[in-house]
Amino acid sequence: MEKLLAVIIAFPVLLVGILTGNPHIIIAAVIIWFFIYAVCAD
Repeated sequence: MEKLLAVIIAFPVLLVGILTGNPHIIIAAVIIWFFIYAVCAD
């Protein structure tokens, strides 16, 4: 469930980053993704 949540939150952000060509948005999406995974791992 948490992994699905990570995809739902991070994927649109990542998609926007790719479409706009903004590397900062892509980095932010990756950070969000890893943060959610780290929280869920505990």
